[in-house]
Amino acid sequence: MARTVSALHADWLALVEPSGAFLTLPVLKRAFPNGLPPADRGLRVEVRARLESLGRDPAARTAWLQFLLREVLGLDPRLREGAGVPPGLLHVVSEHGTTLRPDLAVVEEHDEHARARLLVCRWPLGTPLDQRPARDEHGRATRWAATPIDRAATLCRAAGVPLALVTDTDRLALVWAPRGAPGGHATWVSSLFGEERVLLDAFAAVLGLHRFFGVAEGDTLEALLRESAGAQHEVTTQLGAQVRQAVELLVGAFSRVQRNVVAGRGNFSAECPSSLIENVTDGSIGVVVTDPTKACLRYHNRALNYGAVIDE
Repeated sequence: MARTVSALHADWLALVEPSGAFLTLPVLKRAFPNGLPPADRGLRVEVRARLESLGRDPAARTAWLQFLLREVLGLDPRLREGAGVPPGLLHVVSEHGTTLRPDLAVVEEHDEHARARLLVCRWPLGTPLDQRPARDEHGRATRWAATPIDRAATLCRAAGVPLALVTDTDRLALVWAPRGAPGGHATWVSSLFGEERVLLDAFAAVLGLHRFFGVAEGDTLEALLRESAGAQHEVTTQLGAQVRQAVELLVGAFSRVQRNVVAGRGNFSAECPSSLIENVTDGSIGVVVTDPTKACLRYHNRALNYGAVIDE
């Protein structure tokens, strides 16, 4: 049986473990109605070959990261690094004695006023990206408790660039950090690209050059994330309203029981061996009968004013 598009997207989302605001299934189904486009077969072969020989040597790790950015994602025409990174992407966190600056940046045009679309921040291999680091990205001791992902989010908001890719050259965390709105992240493990086909497909489809420059404005990666965040906010608001209504129904039910007890119609907890159940989803009232004599049913018919009589 063919799997649904929703199931296919759910597969790769589970592998990248999104946290906070990230791409939602409805938005992914709209942007990729036929599922993720598969990566080129030749590219898969090269990925597996490179992974087989990849060690921990810093130069080899640099070459691996360059390969992922320039060839797998196709970002080479818009990628700047080192001194070529626009100077406006620097942010000083004076209270922690730290200066944040991306190692690479994806920009719109090759001029000094180019607008950055994605910041790339590299950390030493093995650095946990979601934990407090003992040393910063340059190997210096740090007392700032912010994780590498948190630091990238701080830089994103300060620079006005909502997207960053934080990596130790194995794990690659896509960070979404818009100004004035909740952010989130999801992490690809590149050492699994040779084993998990869908992981490589998702990496290339979501972060590839075309997702920044080759689609309509409403289908760029930033637009998809904003659309997802808006949908998540709407769902959260609706759920909040439903919970408030459910609590009001529950409080009302207990209040009615209390009024009947006060009116002298019996002691609910002492005289009735059955249990009152409030269905907080739709507000219905149910009674679970545990008394085989049905005496509790007669008690409920007398005592509880719900506008209906329980059939004895």
